[in-house]
Amino acid sequence: MVWLRKPVDPDGQARIKAYLKEVSRSLQFSQSRDPIHDIINLVKDLLVKRGEVLLRQQRIQDSNQALERRLAEQHSQHLNIQHELGGQLAGAQRELSALHRERLIAQGELRTARAEHTEAMKQARLEMTEMKEEHAAQLHKRDTHTQSQINSLTLAHTKHTNKLARQLLVNQNDDMGWPDEKLQQSFTRLRDLVDSITSIHRNKELRVPRTEAISSVIDPTGFTVRNKRGQSHLVMKSRIWTIISEEFFSVPFGFGALGSSQISNDLLATYRSWLRMYVAASESGSYDSPSQEFRIFYESKLANKWRSATFSCVREALQQSDTEEVATDNVDRAVSRIEDLWTEIAQLSGQTTPAGIKTEIRSMVQLARDMAVQFGVHPAQLRLFSANPGDQVELGQDYRHYQNGDRDAGSLVIVDLVLVPGLQRIGDGFRSMDTKWTIEPCEIVPGKLTDKSGEACLEKA
Repeated sequence: MVWLRKPVDPDGQARIKAYLKEVSRSLQFSQSRDPIHDIINLVKDLLVKRGEVLLRQQRIQDSNQALERRLAEQHSQHLNIQHELGGQLAGAQRELSALHRERLIAQGELRTARAEHTEAMKQARLEMTEMKEEHAAQLHKRDTHTQSQINSLTLAHTKHTNKLARQLLVNQNDDMGWPDEKLQQSFTRLRDLVDSITSIHRNKELRVPRTEAISSVIDPTGFTVRNKRGQSHLVMKSRIWTIISEEFFSVPFGFGALGSSQISNDLLATYRSWLRMYVAASESGSYDSPSQEFRIFYESKLANKWRSATFSCVREALQQSDTEEVATDNVDRAVSRIEDLWTEIAQLSGQTTPAGIKTEIRSMVQLARDMAVQFGVHPAQLRLFSANPGDQVELGQDYRHYQNGDRDAGSLVIVDLVLVPGLQRIGDGFRSMDTKWTIEPCEIVPGKLTDKSGEACLEKA
């Protein structure tokens, strides 16, 4: 507690002194008057003055007390503020100490991270150097291997070019037997024509709605029943190749190329006359039965020479005649059969047969006829081969997946649909009679093998 000294009122003291002097003068003046009455009045005045003094003192005391209370409150507020500031200062000091500790920890972690980064960079540089050396070694090895392959391919190409040159020197005329490369090119051209005619992207007539059932005329094997719709173009391609095979390649060794025309009949009569003469001269076995009629070409080199020479003369005569009326019956019949397929499938799709398709069909059929004639000109046995739905075959040299190409070579699959027959050459007609060479593999749509015993069977998709 703070003790305060009562302040001295200078004005009050002066007034008291003046009052006392006045009293003294009054006493001197009143000596001639009644002294008791003057004293009483003086006392009254003193009492009044004293009351006023006491009142002033009380007011001063109250003012001092109020001042003391205000000072006490201010002192309390000062203490509270000082306490609060002390707490805040202590908290700030604690936070500062924590931040200082964190800073020290962060500096330590930074030093550690820098050291680890330096070590990692050093290790990375070493690894990068090793990788560069390894990569350089691999590149050198690959370059060496690539150069070796290039040399091998160059050598193989040179040999192949020389082979083609030798074949061209021997086979300059189409009336001679085509080399394998030309047979392959012609077969590929025929296949491309069929693919173009049966392209579902080009011909909207092949887009048969799912609600329409495809007849057995177009789909005799029931492929569209076993599989999802939207594959009518595959069935059309298969049927066109079947018609080509039936019209031009059903009889071996080129004798089916001319169909049932008079030229074909005369050619067969000439062959049978020569065969009877050959059999009588060589005392060989009988070839009278239909199944044995062409067996001589599997056995006799002389017979193949006669066949090749005869068909060469026939082809030369046909070329000199400069007419397309040759073999009209099977050419026109094949064109008509294919056009009928187009008409039927166009009706299913709600379309009409496009006008330009007929010209493409005839060009395709005539190319097939020319290839069939080459089957007679060539001294070796040329044949189209295929498989039946449900047969189990191995993909590779003889059979190929219609979408995956050679990627599935070696896989055993079940034939669901034959799209394109394969082309084979057996022997050369002179030195070898039985060596088989596949020029173009048979293209198939595979099914699924579901029988665990390994027997071939088709599963409906």
